[in-house]
Amino acid sequence: IGDYGGEIDNWRWPRHSGDFTFFRAYVGPDGQPADHDVANVPYHPPQHLTLATRPLRAGDFVMVAGYPGSTSRLRTAAEVDEAVSWTYPHSIERAETFMAALEELNKEDPRRLIKTTPTIRGLSNQLLKARGIVHGLVQGGAAAARRKSDAALAAWIDADPARRARDGDLFPRLMALDEQRRRDRARQAAWGEALQFGRLLGAANTIVRLAEERPKPDADRDRPFSNATGNGWFKRRPRCKNCTIATSIAPC
Repeated sequence: IGDYGGEIDNWRWPRHSGDFTFFRAYVGPDGQPADHDVANVPYHPPQHLTLATRPLRAGDFVMVAGYPGSTSRLRTAAEVDEAVSWTYPHSIERAETFMAALEELNKEDPRRLIKTTPTIRGLSNQLLKARGIVHGLVQGGAAAARRKSDAALAAWIDADPARRARDGDLFPRLMALDEQRRRDRARQAAWGEALQFGRLLGAANTIVRLAEERPKPDADRDRPFSNATGNGWFKRRPRCKNCTIATSIAPC
């Protein structure tokens, strides 16, 4: 509901924006989920939170609900170094290149501004975050700390014969996997960009992947398509009116 300060204030505290949404949910007269109908009534849950009617005071209880979608806390020092030397610099360059191209398009035809603004804001968001992460990893000392912790772990493994026999080759194996992934990283990055900025291509890719994963038992599905660990694509999602694909938008 608000974008105060733009990207200047983003990813910082205090952040001046309004990242919250109000919903008014309706149910059938019996209080159960129902399709749209004029007879539906507002839903009243048995428990609910109330908005504070006075400013917070010292000692007041405050609860913030949230859960990270992913974490990089277990990245190795080699992975952190790659993030600093390639991953985030590539992300920064990509955002700068796309933003410059969109700005040129807007100069050619100002009517495009309303269409390009959401993409430019998203790219600005990514750009500021990537720059901040690099700063934190380098100037903030996170990369050096991870190299130190990896060295300590390697020493701990080597100090015990049983641990050395079981895990002595841990870091060489991880480095071999990193090297294998690095050989393909540029192609994977290009494919990710194509999916991000080519909406029809992204939709086609999702439909094909859904068709591939649907016949599999849920435990065998690729993680993003698993009901247990991913987006729950095959749970009770609305069906496209034109085909049998479960989708969050209809028709596909």
